[in-house]
Amino acid sequence: RYIEDFIRPVIRGYVRTQVSQFTVKEVNSSARRDLEVTLGRLLSEAFASKGIIMDQFLLRDITFSNEYAHAIEEKQVALENQEKAEHEAQEMRNLAEGERDKLKTVAEGQKEQTILAAEGQAQAITLEAQAQAEA
Repeated sequence: RYIEDFIRPVIRGYVRTQVSQFTVKEVNSSARRDLEVTLGRLLSEAFASKGIIMDQFLLRDITFSNEYAHAIEEKQVALENQEKAEHEAQEMRNLAEGERDKLKTVAEGQKEQTILAAEGQAQAITLEAQAQAEA
């Protein structure tokens, strides 16, 4: 009777409280050990107050409802899609910058070409004017 009336409700309460402080990813990774240690300490203290000595606490088979697991999966997919979109946007910016630099280089080359052509024409006109003045 002690199991149904005290032990099981205490364990469920502490587990729910502590698990809610972690993300699903953390619960299923290295933080799981931290969670297990914390729960073991809290439960030992709670049980000791009732004269029960807990030898060890093992955390196993953490399961989530299908709806919750599906929501987590959708969130993960959304995050991956966001990262992909950000990466693609950065690639587009890089391509645009490259195209801009290319067009700038072409424009500067055309500018130089136009200036040189104009200077050449000006020299030709000057030389022709000098030749006519000398003639």
